[in-house]
Amino acid sequence: MICYLTICNNGFTDFTKNNILNFSNVLDDGNNILKITTLDSHAFSNIDNFLTENKTNINIKNIILDKDFIDISNYETFNSPGFIKIMNKKIDVIIKNLETYDLLHYFDGDVFFLRDPSTIIKHKLENFDIVFQQDSPRTKRNNGWDFPIHSNYVCAGNFSVKKNDKSFYLLNEVKNRLNERQNDQEVLFTYLNSVCKNIKEYPYADLDVYDPEEFQNGYDTFFAGWNMKENKMVVHANYMVGKETKINSLKSIGGWLI
Repeated sequence: MICYLTICNNGFTDFTKNNILNFSNVLDDGNNILKITTLDSHAFSNIDNFLTENKTNINIKNIILDKDFIDISNYETFNSPGFIKIMNKKIDVIIKNLETYDLLHYFDGDVFFLRDPSTIIKHKLENFDIVFQQDSPRTKRNNGWDFPIHSNYVCAGNFSVKKNDKSFYLLNEVKNRLNERQNDQEVLFTYLNSVCKNIKEYPYADLDVYDPEEFQNGYDTFFAGWNMKENKMVVHANYMVGKETKINSLKSIGGWLI
């Protein structure tokens, strides 16, 4: 069983509704669960009502709605103060849930699962503690972006983690460095760079990345044509700013269900 975990505030609930339908169609094998942590009361009511209205079409027994409120309910643009606060809260939510679930896959709301990666996730976590989507574009190998496949520029918005002391160590190292100027991924990148040249050399846990053609970042998918690759499995609509831009990008690959 894998706990697929995501967070949302009221400004992001359209994406969470899309996540719910995506889980129901692709990830719900009868064992996996979807855990949604809402960050304000409006988001909680909005998603709770959506689940109630769709309970005849969705297996809601495998969906858990939780709350861990902060004082931000609007859609926040990338790296705004509100965005940074939400992303930093995410680390607390992940650590809290990892205390309960042995295998956890955290994903931001703008991630879409075209095919079920659960078998791949389980296999990877047999040998590694944390496995990330690689966020360095594989198709943009110039202008300072020529990062190797195991570079430290990994994604904090789409990764799998196994419950053990090594995973908790890395997550708590990131948590202890969170600040009001950097989002969680920037903190993770800065921390990794301070202790290793690439994630394979990280000394305190066993880290890896997924096949970037299967777990695609938004640049490779939407700007470099990787949306045409038949082996794509999980697509993250990052590398673009604005709610409608993300929605339209997901629509272009059949990834918008509401």
